[in-house]
Amino acid sequence: GPPRAGKGTLLGLIAAIFRDQAGPFKVASLDQNFAMQSMLGKSVVYDPDVRRASSMFKSEGQMVERLLSISAHDTQTIPRKNQQDVLTALPARLLLAANPPFGLTDVGGALASRFVILTFPRSFLGAEDLGLGARLEAEIPSIVALALDGLDRLDRVGKFVEPDSSAEEREAVERAQNPMLAFLADECELGTDYTVACNELWTAAVRWRE
Repeated sequence: GPPRAGKGTLLGLIAAIFRDQAGPFKVASLDQNFAMQSMLGKSVVYDPDVRRASSMFKSEGQMVERLLSISAHDTQTIPRKNQQDVLTALPARLLLAANPPFGLTDVGGALASRFVILTFPRSFLGAEDLGLGARLEAEIPSIVALALDGLDRLDRVGKFVEPDSSAEEREAVERAQNPMLAFLADECELGTDYTVACNELWTAAVRWRE
């Protein structure tokens, strides 16, 4: 969602509920050696502001690979500064907050398939409720009771159900992660009876991308 839409308020509430079982991390730092050390012992880790900077391009593949590995709970070696490495699977759930468009290149599309997307369509920029966080923290016992009811539903269904309101944003995320598939969907007809010159296809792709 846009700035001041409530994403930070939600993450602050989750941090207040989970306390030392929650902690921040940065997607942009996942290419660094000790990036996963802070995730040890956490139930949930969150990036409050995922941004795609030009400096990420050279290591974006490694970031996506680590996001996939963590979200799959794969066993991996986690380097620790001035301590012995740990071989373990990280049980933490990942929460990523971002302003649109959100896109980390993943040609295979596996990363988008791991997301459950929640949209925050309304911005309260200039009309922020500065006392909302404190009031929500006072309601934590009731919020946890609602969450436990949700956990019962999750156990019955077996998976998180993404709301219909996220369909448009999901398409945007999938297109951003794999622009080539988006180009094929927008500009091409596929079939064994079709042919096109390579230079024409390339020119069309460049023009579409621009």
